[in-house]
Amino acid sequence: MSTLSYLNRHLSNKQDQLERLHTCERELKECRIEFKANQRFCLSPELSPTTWRGKLAKDFERIRRDGILQNYKDIKNNQIDKSLTVLHQEIQTITREINSFRRAIQSEIERLREEEKEK
Repeated sequence: MSTLSYLNRHLSNKQDQLERLHTCERELKECRIEFKANQRFCLSPELSPTTWRGKLAKDFERIRRDGILQNYKDIKNNQIDKSLTVLHQEIQTITREINSFRRAIQSEIERLREEEKEK
């Protein structure tokens, strides 16, 4: 296999990877928006003092507020953002690799042209 076909194959693979990462990034951003919109459901239904009261009601509200809602906020504010950061870094890495393959392909084309001229 020639160097040029090797480089082209790897360039194509990296471009495919980059496209999949961009798709994943878009989908994760959409999930973050949807996640934010659904946060209100963590405390639903709202229990009024006439509906439910006493120690069990207070414990239940504490669990929803301090447990469910806090974990939901952690996912929304930390975990999704961390995942997006990792995705962005990987996109940058793949983009640099693509640029490197393009430069290598151009150099190989120029080398082959020079070889051809020398014949």
